[in-house]
Amino acid sequence: MCGCDSIISLLCLGLPAIAYAVVFGFLPRNATDLQSALTACMGGPFSQFGKCMLGGNSTGGPSGSALTVGRTWFIIVLLALAGLLLAIAVLVVKCVLCCCAACCPCICCCFDYLFGIAIGLAIPTVVDAGLYLFCALKLGNAGSNSSTFLQALCTYGGYGALSLGSAWLLSLVLVLFLGNKSCGMRALILILGSIVAFTVITVLVATNAMRIRYPTAPEMITVTEKLYGMFLGALDVVAYLGAFFIAKPCFCCGK
Repeated sequence: MCGCDSIISLLCLGLPAIAYAVVFGFLPRNATDLQSALTACMGGPFSQFGKCMLGGNSTGGPSGSALTVGRTWFIIVLLALAGLLLAIAVLVVKCVLCCCAACCPCICCCFDYLFGIAIGLAIPTVVDAGLYLFCALKLGNAGSNSSTFLQALCTYGGYGALSLGSAWLLSLVLVLFLGNKSCGMRALILILGSIVAFTVITVLVATNAMRIRYPTAPEMITVTEKLYGMFLGALDVVAYLGAFFIAKPCFCCGK
């Protein structure tokens, strides 16, 4: 019997986010080094930008830690583009091949699975690459006068992938062991996943796990810094729920 399996759909959606968190979530972020890499590579021809960021230029490109950071960021950007392009391509092909009553449901389900993989990869990479680039541009201009919010965002923004991956890991465990047939269980999965996505990054920032010396309060964490963690947590919740509602808009309704 041919039919779309909801558990397979969730695995296709969650596993890319978990894999991304494992590979890139633990890498420390250095917005200053990224700005140095961007500055070094933007001075040359645009067609050589990617080669420069990946360390292909023998002269004039970034070196040392700036090269490592620049290469990591560029790989994240490539993954984000791959996810977005795959999602768009799958949607277009699905609209062409699955718009008739006689269409093979197996093929249409395969497109659904591919779309889930694309969204599961695209959302965490787009958020991570965008935050990283924003930090590099803003922190590079601010220098030593950077705000505590900018310092927290630049240091902990990348760890949001860990928070998002943890939420997906919990969601998949619940689905595999408890099922997702009832509406109540589906709602519980969304609620618990959102709580984990919000809590992990919020706790990291609130406890200052990376030991940032904030200029306003070098030796302690104030309420303001804790609010920064809540901001990043809310961003992860939006990314988590966004993946669900883009790839599986009828999840809560039992489809």
